[in-house]
Amino acid sequence: MMTRYNTIHKINDTWGSYEEKGKTPQWVNLKTGEHYDQKNKETLTDFLNHK
Repeated sequence: MMTRYNTIHKINDTWGSYEEKGKTPQWVNLKTGEHYDQKNKETLTDFLNHK
């Protein structure tokens, strides 16, 4: 698997955000590689509290 770290903005050791033009921004679990679509303007804290 090829990971392009230049497109993932690291937030902390576990989480980052990924944005690609024309696609839904995503939260990325850097440890597992899982991606989750970001809801409208939610923060990472909001996401983690509702996960």
